[in-house]
Amino acid sequence: MSGFKLKLPDAVTDTNMPILYPDPIMSKGSLFLFDPSNSVGGSPTILTNGGTVPNLAWKSAAEIIGSGNALTLAAKISTSGITSSTGILEMTNKKGVHFIYSKINGTSNTQWNCIFPDGIKTHLLNSWTTKKLYVSVWGQVTRIGDTNTSAFILIGNSSTFPSNYKTYFSRDSTLPNTNLGRRELPSIPNTVGKYFRNIAQAGSTGTTPTNLASTIAQIKLGAGNAFGFFEANKCDSRIIYRVYVEDLDISGRTYSEVDALDKALYDEAFGTGGKYYNDTFTDPATLP
Repeated sequence: MSGFKLKLPDAVTDTNMPILYPDPIMSKGSLFLFDPSNSVGGSPTILTNGGTVPNLAWKSAAEIIGSGNALTLAAKISTSGITSSTGILEMTNKKGVHFIYSKINGTSNTQWNCIFPDGIKTHLLNSWTTKKLYVSVWGQVTRIGDTNTSAFILIGNSSTFPSNYKTYFSRDSTLPNTNLGRRELPSIPNTVGKYFRNIAQAGSTGTTPTNLASTIAQIKLGAGNAFGFFEANKCDSRIIYRVYVEDLDISGRTYSEVDALDKALYDEAFGTGGKYYNDTFTDPATLP
């Protein structure tokens, strides 16, 4: 039996039609989007050492990088030192990742990490000193920290971090201070409650990583890495709902454009009836 082909005479392919992305924030410059609440990216291994987290922006990232798929451009999960006495790692009712760190039994290596895929780290490394990058995070502080060195988003040189970095978000600061734009909401970050923070940075501070092994790009909860010694028994407890990274050189968008869109989406998500409105989670007081 032979097949047949039906051609519609009036069908037109319009290359100017807008691309439908998994999320309204996304563009052709999207490199990474962590959002466990998105049904496209749900992952049962998000709390498990050795697990993976879908990158909702993997298709646009693959176009930018020139290779990759949903598997190779997913993020990897690494945990260490988490016991019933040192920390509680959980998903909130609205699917944020919540880590409660003990202020009594916490060690310098009690942490949850979401590590960016090698393809994205290589892309950043190849244009480290010139790349214009937008990074944002939505979350909630559930118990304040006692050390301002506590960092939870790190993009830098792992061998000399935090002195040499592209950007990082700590308990009190979003660095560097000289950049294309920055938002810290609330203005005093070490405050219990929800938060929205972002930065657009061109270039970097200090020494560029020399290879992929020395390039760090990750989300971190708890105490560990270069900060572990300072964070022991002092680290905050917090929820991470969403992390977004965009290559502004590829998207052609400005910081102001992406910030305005991101802020509007944040307000909607946490406003009355929004997907993160009135989220519930374990009280940090459960773990002194």
